[in-house]
Amino acid sequence: MKRILLMACIFIIAVAPFQRVWADDVKAGAVTFKRYCASCHGRTGEGNGPAASSLKRTPADLTILSKNNKGGFPKEHVIKTIDGRLMPRAHGDAVMPIWGQWFAVQALADGVLQEDLAGIEDEVNTRLLNLVTYLKTLQK
Repeated sequence: MKRILLMACIFIIAVAPFQRVWADDVKAGAVTFKRYCASCHGRTGEGNGPAASSLKRTPADLTILSKNNKGGFPKEHVIKTIDGRLMPRAHGDAVMPIWGQWFAVQALADGVLQEDLAGIEDEVNTRLLNLVTYLKTLQK
């Protein structure tokens, strides 16, 4: 019994910092979502934001991405869609902004030097990963 308790304590101590980092990532992703995505996709991600009715196409319901992908969250697909590397038909006419480019502009505005391409890329990737981590929490 003592051995099991000891193992449980070691596990908790080892995992706790990662849980905190994950929670911070989700929090940062939620901020990004509210700032850039909620106007179209809605506060809950269901595609019913205040700007949705003025768009040519209904924004995607982001809460069923896993459901539509046989239960697995399509992380790479979502990242490529957000940053503009994957342009689904709905985005072909610039219905959804290419956020990867915008996040790079924001990194410059936040003080990352233009010459620091790696720093800009890191900032863009961090924002994308935080946003995707948050989107994963919205899955039904």
